[in-house]
Amino acid sequence: MKCIQFLKRLLPITLLVFGLSIQVQPAFAATQSADDVFFKQLTDQSYAAWNTQDPEAVAAFFLNDPDLVVYDATPLKYQGWQAFKAGIQTHLFDKLDRFQLTAHDDLHATRNGDLVWTTFTYHLSATLNNGQPIEAEGRQTDLWQQHDGKWLIVHEHTSAPVSL
Repeated sequence: MKCIQFLKRLLPITLLVFGLSIQVQPAFAATQSADDVFFKQLTDQSYAAWNTQDPEAVAAFFLNDPDLVVYDATPLKYQGWQAFKAGIQTHLFDKLDRFQLTAHDDLHATRNGDLVWTTFTYHLSATLNNGQPIEAEGRQTDLWQQHDGKWLIVHEHTSAPVSL
């Protein structure tokens, strides 16, 4: 009889603990729209390509077009995919031994017709060829558009906070 009473008292506690455990979800997915989740995944895939330090891998996420405009840390502006491809090789990948971008979980996607813009912050962890480490926070806005059924970046603006 004591065993049955014990089980009756234990059952509500067990159900409560079980119920709480199935309610726990990653904070980003639980509070974001389907577009936020989809474009966060796409951004993570894009950053995985960047982390290879191979412009050809990065190319899969950008519209290969002379009208592509990218505002970057250095130089100020790239006009067209070919200029951007050459620039990221020269100004970035050739100077770095290690390069790691990580998008934070604050990505927000806004859709307007066939365009989606995403805003988010990120962390850059890198090592220059001379061994000097770089740790920096940045912010990014990407404008995505579907081309032949694939979402591609048609404009990007990256910046970092500065101290004055």
